[in-house]
Amino acid sequence: MRKKSPLIIVLSLCLILLVSLTGCSSSSTAQNEKVTLILSTHENESSWWCQNILNPWVEETEKAGNGKLDIEVHYGGELVGIMDAYDAVVKGTVDMAEVFPSLVSGQFPLSDINTLASSNKVNYRPGTTYWELIEKFPEMQTEYSQVKLLGVGQFYEPYLGTVSKPIKTFSDMKGLQFLANGPASASRLKAWGATPANVPPSDLFSSLQKGVLQGTAVALLSFEGMGFGDAIKYLSHVNSDSTNLALIMNKDKFAGLPEDLQKVLTDAGLKFTQEHDEIQVNADPGFQQSVTEKYGVQFIDVPQAELEKFEASGAPVRNKLASELDKKGLPGTEVKNYFLELENKYSAAEYAPQK
Repeated sequence: MRKKSPLIIVLSLCLILLVSLTGCSSSSTAQNEKVTLILSTHENESSWWCQNILNPWVEETEKAGNGKLDIEVHYGGELVGIMDAYDAVVKGTVDMAEVFPSLVSGQFPLSDINTLASSNKVNYRPGTTYWELIEKFPEMQTEYSQVKLLGVGQFYEPYLGTVSKPIKTFSDMKGLQFLANGPASASRLKAWGATPANVPPSDLFSSLQKGVLQGTAVALLSFEGMGFGDAIKYLSHVNSDSTNLALIMNKDKFAGLPEDLQKVLTDAGLKFTQEHDEIQVNADPGFQQSVTEKYGVQFIDVPQAELEKFEASGAPVRNKLASELDKKGLPGTEVKNYFLELENKYSAAEYAPQK
């Protein structure tokens, strides 16, 4: 075997050292390089939700990234509309997005159960309830297998809003055209005597104003932003549908982040879930006063006996949905039972709005 000369050995060692140093330098740059993530929401930047929930969360998350993370928010569906937001994240068209699972056909069957809130009580932690269901049931985690789930929420909407006819009793629902937030919602509205109608979010206000709809479940945080003050005149205290939302991220984008930023986003997602509940629930008394003074909206306390009628008529719809999921090999009844258990827990006075 031919021996290498001392000069060749020295040159080879220098080359190895140079390559090693270059590699270390590149790795260090990758670790310290600032990451920019594109987040899409259909909400307008001026909306209460963005100003009080999303934007503060983004700022806190960036701060936790210690200068290594920038989240670039695009508002008002500028990059992608709410109907296509989920697919956009899956494909990587955007890095992150706020999505409504109910708008993704067939992807979130078990998640439908907790949108059918009990009508005879108010859950003050609806988003936390959804999160705890996902944590408990692997089958619900599978619903998000195409993306990285960061956090979830639900809109606090324990009101039925109507245009001209106040809902004072269960029988007042008969014949009214009400917005349905999916098949399960439509079935329950039918059980209540109402006529379900399906319109996209962008057409909701005009449908109420033109009389295509006579009512909808209402979250007061979006009352003014949706223009409801010019259409809805009555808000009855009846817990109805609750809309799930999720903050999701492209799986490959998340996997490609440094471990410290993965932890930042994971921790921030849990905080999003907790704050989404607390901020909007605690803001509700102020919203009630505001819409009353500004728009003359009348709030109606429906007697508990009437609320029990709503629940008695609607519960079979929830039970049927759970049973149908059982037949598909999914834990529908288990999810339903745990959901009702969590509802009972979070309807306690200790979780009610803090005045």
